[in-house]
Amino acid sequence: MNLVPSIRFNNTSNRYNTVLEVEAEDRPGLLNEISSELTNRGCNIEIAMIATHGRKAVDVFYVTFGGSKLDEEQQKLLENALLHRISAA
Repeated sequence: MNLVPSIRFNNTSNRYNTVLEVEAEDRPGLLNEISSELTNRGCNIEIAMIATHGRKAVDVFYVTFGGSKLDEEQQKLLENALLHRISAA
């Protein structure tokens, strides 16, 4: 199974946090790669919901940056960084 990773952001479903959903082929170290990228970019993970369906990981994070939701530019930069990081392995 070669699942193409996908990243989605939602700034409307939660009052205080940006909701980030990451779907990718599950593998050892995937969660560490995602969470490390978030923290390296200054994001605070408020809530994490981790699920695996067969070989597909569906991880949802409620994140903030400096106590606020991520703006569109921050989301785009984070999306590119996450896709690069989780696609490279």
